[in-house]
Amino acid sequence: MKLLPLFSLAIVFGGCSNNPTGPSTNDPVKIGFLVKSPTEVWFKQEWKFADEAATNLKFELIKL
Repeated sequence: MKLLPLFSLAIVFGGCSNNPTGPSTNDPVKIGFLVKSPTEVWFKQEWKFADEAATNLKFELIKL
């Protein structure tokens, strides 16, 4: 439980850019997908459909 506040801060500040003008329009969108147990069938299905969405909507999926 003591790590939860640190993890929350990492999520908030992890996406911050060093570029003062903001992200470039040429930068690809990246979306992280965290699942509880990647060996379970339910979560495998979630990843499968997330992959399909990434392909159709043209963003990079980062599976965790």
